[in-house]
Parts: sequence; structure tokens; C-alpha cells
Amino acid sequence: MEVPEELREFRTDFVSPNKIKIKPSELHGYGIFAIEDIEEGEIIEDAVYVPTSYRSRDLTHYEIKEYCYALPCDCDECKHRGKCFVFAMGNVQLYNCSDSKEDASAYMHWRPLERVISVTALKDIKKEEEILTWYGSKYGTHRDSKQNSEISTLDENSIKKAVQDATNTALQNKMKELETSLPSKIKLSLPSE
Repeated sequence: MEVPEELREFRTDFVSPNKIKIKPSELHGYGIFAIEDIEEGEIIEDAVYVPTSYRSRDLTHYEIKEYCYALPCDCDECKHRGKCFVFAMGNVQLYNCSDSKEDASAYMHWRPLERVISVTALKDIKKEEEILTWYGSKYGTHRDSKQNSEISTLDENSIKKAVQDATNTALQNKMKELETSLPSKIKLSLPSE
């Protein structure tokens, strides 16, 4: 994996999340809130991540996309197989998504050699303010995939039934054709379901 020069230095002073707290959010479930003012550029927390064997191009259950992040990487393997999904530790899962990139108050800086995500303030964040990040314009579409997969299952079942009906009809027609060429004492029939 090719890593930019600025990411090649290992840090040893990881930042604990001591300026934030978890509490219910008006946006979605729980969120991360500042318990004191945080300055622009300040690291809010460093969170370790654990790679999985799942790839973004794999057929995966929607929950994998719900709870994992795709490691931002442009190596040849990731270009070919898809980006590697990782489980993020710390509070990373609880930062809610802002409505737009401009509204985000923090960003996640990936440090692949250390397997760390540094959550960093994009602007000054006031005490009690919810800290929001930007996951991208497609964020949340995977939640629809559960509903889509249920719809797809219904469609798939309908398709299977239609194929089965068409196959049975084709078999019955073929049997009638064969019966006309067989002696009259022999009768063909499909097994009953």
C-alpha cells in the first residue's frame, strides 16, 4: 500500500477522548458532544481500527456496511478487490453525519501504518455542541439496502415461482408431445408437489 509521506511518521502520543461525551442526539440515536471548548485543528481522539476480510466489492450483509468503514486506499489490490472494511474502536461509530461537507465540525484522518483514525476538529467547537463529521453524500444509502434486500427477496421469490411455472408448463407440453409418439398403454406424469 502506498502511503503519503506525511502519514509515514509513527506517533506515540495517542489522544484519549477526554474532551467529549456520548449522549442522545436529536439527529440520530447517540452522538458525540464536546464537554469543553475544542480548537480548530485539535485532535479530538485517536481510535484504533481492526481490518476485516470483507471488501467493498464483496456481496456483504447490509450490517457490515452499517458498522464497518471502508479503508481509504488506492493500492492495486484495493482497486481490484475493493477497499478493505475495518472495525473502528473508540467513539468513531457515534459521530453523526452533518447535512453537508461544509457543516462538518470534524474529520477522520486515517493513519494506515498505525491502524489509527484521528478525529480532528475542522473548526472551533463549543462546549455542549454535537461534533459532526461528513461521511459523504452516499452515507445512509446502505440502510436502504436492508429494505431493498427484502424487496429483492420478494422479487426473487416471484421470479423463482414464474420460472418454476414456466418449467412445469414446458415439461407438460414436452410430455404431451412424447405421449403421442408412445404406445397408448404408457402414460407420463409430473411428480406431484
